[in-house]
Amino acid sequence: MSKYDFAFLSSFDFEELVRDLLQAELSVTLECFKSGRDGGIDLRYTENEGRNFIVQCKHYSGSSVKTLLQRLRVEEREKVQRLKPSRYVFATSLGLTPRNKQEILKLFSPYCLSTGDILGRDDLNNLLRKFPEIEKRNFKLWLTSHAVLERVLHSAIFTQTDFDLERVKRKLKYYVQNESYFQAKATLEKHHCCIVAGIPGIGKTTLAEILLIDYLARGFQPIRVIGDIKEAMEVYHSAPKRIYYYDDFLGQTSLENKLAKNEEQGLLSFIEAAERTDSVRIVLTTREYILNQARASYEKLARSNFEIFKCVINLSNYTRYDRAKILFNHVYFSGLSGDYRNALLRDRSYMKIVDHPNFNPRIIEWMTDFIKETGVRSEEYVFSFLDNLKNPSRLWEHAFHNQISNASRHLCLVLATLPAEVFRSDLESAFWLFYKRRAEQFGFQTMPNDFLKALKELEGSFIHTQRVGESDVVRFHNPSIKDFLEGYLSSSPTEVGAICSSAMFFDQCIALWRYCEHEKATKVRSILRTQPEIFWGCIERTFISADSRLINVVSRHGGLIGKNKNEKPIETRAVQTIEIEKGFSFDGATDVISKILRVVWTRLKSGSGHKGGLLLLLSCLKKKACWYGLSTDEFLETAKIFLMKSPEWIDDFKYYIEFRKDFPGVASKDDDDEMMRQFLEFYPAQVESWLYDEDDSHYLNDEVSTFRNVFLAFDLGLEGEFERLEERISELEARASGEESASDEYYPSTPSRERPSEDEDIHSLFDSLAEPSSDF
Repeated sequence: MSKYDFAFLSSFDFEELVRDLLQAELSVTLECFKSGRDGGIDLRYTENEGRNFIVQCKHYSGSSVKTLLQRLRVEEREKVQRLKPSRYVFATSLGLTPRNKQEILKLFSPYCLSTGDILGRDDLNNLLRKFPEIEKRNFKLWLTSHAVLERVLHSAIFTQTDFDLERVKRKLKYYVQNESYFQAKATLEKHHCCIVAGIPGIGKTTLAEILLIDYLARGFQPIRVIGDIKEAMEVYHSAPKRIYYYDDFLGQTSLENKLAKNEEQGLLSFIEAAERTDSVRIVLTTREYILNQARASYEKLARSNFEIFKCVINLSNYTRYDRAKILFNHVYFSGLSGDYRNALLRDRSYMKIVDHPNFNPRIIEWMTDFIKETGVRSEEYVFSFLDNLKNPSRLWEHAFHNQISNASRHLCLVLATLPAEVFRSDLESAFWLFYKRRAEQFGFQTMPNDFLKALKELEGSFIHTQRVGESDVVRFHNPSIKDFLEGYLSSSPTEVGAICSSAMFFDQCIALWRYCEHEKATKVRSILRTQPEIFWGCIERTFISADSRLINVVSRHGGLIGKNKNEKPIETRAVQTIEIEKGFSFDGATDVISKILRVVWTRLKSGSGHKGGLLLLLSCLKKKACWYGLSTDEFLETAKIFLMKSPEWIDDFKYYIEFRKDFPGVASKDDDDEMMRQFLEFYPAQVESWLYDEDDSHYLNDEVSTFRNVFLAFDLGLEGEFERLEERISELEARASGEESASDEYYPSTPSRERPSEDEDIHSLFDSLAEPSSDF
């Protein structure tokens, strides 16, 4: 049983907890009153004879017993003497000594009958041990229990990624359960997969992380996916029960050609397998418009029944009272000074925020937790709050242009052209190339420590840096910052030109092209179309650059972060370049692509390349019916030889068969015979490994499907092998269906919740903020 300090509860949450505990202990129903100034009564029970006792709750977490006693002497004693209850019960979240209890008893005598009517932290924890169902019902308690946080602390996903414990604990303080939580939880339980979708800042990632901790508490191993769904496959054996978390699985701010060749099929297969396996859960997040783009772009996704997995968070998920509690929690825990609190309370101004049509938890967080970064004075606070809800980009615009240094602005712009998470060393290299280029253009001075100073200045507001293994990883503090910078770059031709001239990574070229497609990018498109050699020179220069993407953050055994040994294939880069040329062609583009394809060709001849990426490139060239001056026959012959070289996986044979189908006549009968010979050497050991592997049926089913296609293509007629494999699949599926369901040790049932919605109830909640600051 955990021992709580109740620091995660607001005064409102604490009062509800005391009510539940006393009702269980005394077997009575206590009357509840509105939050705020209570006249000495938080809870009351009236007996038949007209006698009554009252309960007063004081949540003094973070304060001292000395402050509490002073407050009781000055204010509360007089209230109790005026009320003259038959019995007075006092509860506080502070720890009390026997001497403290005697002092309080003396203050409230004769209404406090004994020290047993004075409940401190230890007494409340004792009641929680006596009534564990109350702990389970109380969302913030069980998620912040010692046992759960210990599991979080020692879980690889939290120690090896940006899921640092303090950030998660902080989110839990602010979080307000709403219908989206119960909808997502029900979807995850029923279908074992949930796609959390919604507009930016509405709370998708927070909800996903809450679900992740929920399942972590129930004994599931959380596994975070960064690059693509293949990462999940690599850690499939890591624990008996697993929950996979794939944040922004279709891209953070746009589709970005996110899914690799056939990845949509792998993703669908993975989801289908999770439905059949009680030991697996999948949580994915995406912006809803990106999900719609993906379904329009990928036929297999369009045909799938994604709707049953989707949980869309929108403003309607939050009742007015939910929104009020979100704002209240942020103000309560933020340390917002009295001047700013009073500005919200004056003329009930908080209601304008609660009822704003663009109410957004991310804006609420920024305007309460990071108000110092905005430079807004208290007398302008409400106006600025509402203005930022109306136009969120203004939130970052002022700080970007007026409150951070020149070096910091350049660092932000470079980071906006890189993937969602990058190594600090990669960011630093890209920063200096861009920063020095701009210094030459505009004649400002640079200092050797500018990067480190900028990193320190931006930390906690614009960016977040996390130590992972032996490396530092940098990302934007939240996606809305990147949204703002994308819009800024889309209308800033000089910055885009300078980045083009100094880009270090091919990723930056792709990002800049996306910005050119932005609706506001007329100026940028103009400069790039009048000086296209700048952009195409950038592509040619960075084509074979290192990959700045972070992939495979959590290895099979929870290993350290690192770059994937198989970085993004240059064949895939070539495809992206050809796609760009369709919408941005000029005379020199053909020459650049021709050079790029010759690089690919040379690498293939030397035996270096990526077979899946090569198939994608060949398909692209075939559709375009343009080989950019290359000898088609020679290129295809080189490709065939490379695809036939040293097959190690079942996919290697699949690629050869796809190639043979797409380009009939290139592969001879001797080539087929050679691949069949290699396959007949390969398959027996593979079949045996499948038969005796303890893998789940999903992967076996998926692999056997590919295996069957290879057999049919080669017309090998070994049907007996499939019978053995299908028996094994049936055995694994039966085992999966018979697995015990997840433990309910910390899993709370969905509480029946009465949620006030009248203005009065919201007013009374915020009235409590006007109480003396010692309560906060």
